[in-house]
Amino acid sequence: MARTQRSLFYRLLRTNKVKTLTLNEAATLLKMHPQTVLQRARCGDIPAAKPGKCWLFIEEDLIDWIRSQYPTSRQKVSAAT
Repeated sequence: MARTQRSLFYRLLRTNKVKTLTLNEAATLLKMHPQTVLQRARCGDIPAAKPGKCWLFIEEDLIDWIRSQYPTSRQKVSAAT
């Protein structure tokens, strides 16, 4: 992450405009087991960061990730034929 992006991120965190979640909170939001979320975060499938000892998830990023999992209209058409 570039320095200006990082400073903006931390500024947003301090002003509470970004909601961060723990591993267990992220698992609850995603309706997945925490171990599954951890494995998928480690491999980069789920957006997450580990700035220290604990994994950190941004709620908005997880919601965007969920939306990206929806099938596109092309996939719907090919599945129907």
